[in-house]
Amino acid sequence: MTTPLVKVRHVNGSRIALPLLLFIAMSAAPGASFAGVTYSWIPSDGSPSSGTLTIDAPRCGGFSVSQTAVSAFTFTFAPGVSVDLGTAQRLIVVDGEGGIIPIVSSDGSALDTGVFDLRLPQGIDVSNTFPQVAQYDPGGTNIVVRGRWQRALDEFSVSSGDAAGLIAAIDSANSSGRDSRIHLEAGTYRLTAARSSTDGPSGLPSIAGNMLIAGSGQETTIIERERGTPRFRMVHVSGTGCLALQELTLTGGELDYGSTILGGSGMFNRGELGLSRVFLTENGFPLGEGPGGIRNEGGVLTIARSTISRNSGDGGGGIRNSSPGRVAITDTQITDNVGGRFGGGIWNSGELSLTRSTISNNSASFEGGAGIFNTVGSLVIRQSSLVGNRTDGPGGGINNNDRGSVTVSDTTIANNVSGDSGGHRYNGGGIVNSGTVSFVNSTIAGNRAEMDRPDLAGGGGILNEESGFVRLQNTIVALNTTTAAAGFGGSDCAGVITSIARNLIGDPAGCTVSLGATDLVGDPGLGAFIDSGAPGTARVPLLPTSRAIDAGAACANNDQLQTPRLGACDLGAVEFYPVVDDVIALDVLSTAFDPTPVPGGPAGTLRISVKYTNNSGTTIASSFVEVLELSGQNLLLNASRSLFGPGQAQGTAAGGVGARVSLGNNGPGVSRFFDLVVGLATRQVFTLFVHVHGAVQQDGP
Repeated sequence: MTTPLVKVRHVNGSRIALPLLLFIAMSAAPGASFAGVTYSWIPSDGSPSSGTLTIDAPRCGGFSVSQTAVSAFTFTFAPGVSVDLGTAQRLIVVDGEGGIIPIVSSDGSALDTGVFDLRLPQGIDVSNTFPQVAQYDPGGTNIVVRGRWQRALDEFSVSSGDAAGLIAAIDSANSSGRDSRIHLEAGTYRLTAARSSTDGPSGLPSIAGNMLIAGSGQETTIIERERGTPRFRMVHVSGTGCLALQELTLTGGELDYGSTILGGSGMFNRGELGLSRVFLTENGFPLGEGPGGIRNEGGVLTIARSTISRNSGDGGGGIRNSSPGRVAITDTQITDNVGGRFGGGIWNSGELSLTRSTISNNSASFEGGAGIFNTVGSLVIRQSSLVGNRTDGPGGGINNNDRGSVTVSDTTIANNVSGDSGGHRYNGGGIVNSGTVSFVNSTIAGNRAEMDRPDLAGGGGILNEESGFVRLQNTIVALNTTTAAAGFGGSDCAGVITSIARNLIGDPAGCTVSLGATDLVGDPGLGAFIDSGAPGTARVPLLPTSRAIDAGAACANNDQLQTPRLGACDLGAVEFYPVVDDVIALDVLSTAFDPTPVPGGPAGTLRISVKYTNNSGTTIASSFVEVLELSGQNLLLNASRSLFGPGQAQGTAAGGVGARVSLGNNGPGVSRFFDLVVGLATRQVFTLFVHVHGAVQQDGP
């Protein structure tokens, strides 16, 4: 192996300088693990072993530990973790990284029965819903929960491509009455016939027990319906079933229409279903009479660090959640799905939360809701992106109707398009609403309502119908467009809009809104749209001259990218951080090339070790490197995906332009070392440009 050729140019002295320029000539790379800081919580009485542990389902995804005494634990964990401590004291745990969390006794030994310490590693989001019964320990590195358990776990190993062996393992797990773990070696598992007829034909036996099916990698472990075989869905979970899936791909499911078939060509869930690092793709309902990717029919569904892509059906091309179903989605891409009449990405009538995720490039026809169609349901969106979705009907990003409730915070809704082919009276490019919608610290920009009929109303950003209620706070609605006739809407908004305070509406002429002293109108000072490719990172940043900077108040602690809000905080989804290239130094110390293929780097990886020095004479807070250019379809594999600062959750996610690596707080003269790990698409010359951003603080009096 020859050493890669690296040429470095470091330029300082200008806000637009590019401090790091690499030309890499590849001649022929190891994957890296980037440990992050996590949370530590203790009961309010200071004794980690006190209290009573009570689990509130779901078992196959996020769980909560509820209070039964003053000293009890009270936690809420995000999806990607599963625990079942039901009447039989059984336990399955799957972490957000897709691995098994070890259960050990207080002396460190493995347990079949006894006391356990549950230590949750990086990437677990702990919702701050329990300030009176738990305390945050900023110096800690784990979430620690203690309790008592009895282990009854059956283990199955299935050799590469042995579909019959997989089916037999599921049958055994269903009948055992115990928790089961089924490990699949890398390979393609081709299903040729239906093994279950419940709710329509399914290629695998219906899941009736508690089990984990773990692949050997999302890209290398594939379960598919063999082409040319009779149509059937891939997975069915019964009302008694609990299934956790991780590190695999499911593809090729198809269904024919029938009176007993309810859709969900990829997966149908009536029980509890959890996905971690799963790729669900190209599952469809050809006649368009039911949802495509996943149908959650009153069950509990959690999805973490997964991709739902290129599925098709009617009323939920990607996911359909029917009341009283509950869905929690984190760190996930839902993209390029086709929803038939409505709900390209998601159709929801139950409870659904979306966190740090992207809904993009989905489509629907005349009923709209290309990104999300929410009817009657409750929808909560945090730190996410709804971008590039398109419909011929109302609501390019979101169609919220029939008393639906939507809460959006620290989120970008951009570049969505709606049309009027369905003849609906009202049309919103970003969102159309006849229910209740609340926007806080969000950016709604670049959306378009295309209106051919002169008698129909259009709002490029937001259209609120007579029965709807829309509330804005610390939000930017600007640079949207519509082709609606004069008097039938407006470019940024149409209908009655309620401003709580501190919003920037580019052109409020099309809507009825009472603007207060803290509200702004006109040019929002937005930059070009950026999408690094990692979930939840697509955004429209603020320019240095934007009036939205420091114009907010009462913001959340962190913005869409989980970057700390500064001072008075900014309007919109993303906080502005100035470029600090002229007061820092970056020096490339070494490079290391490894030809080993990794996810996001099929041609290997190049690790660039860099020294960062603060030459400013003052502290630079919350600094980070942001990729300005990365050519050759390569990816920055160790881009930061989570919170900045000590004691906060930190993980990684591959990304391109706009991807960031956190450098934290750095005092004057301080040097620190970090790596840029580039996943290589091919062994070709590529270019990497980065900026360094941060908040320069005034130290001393």
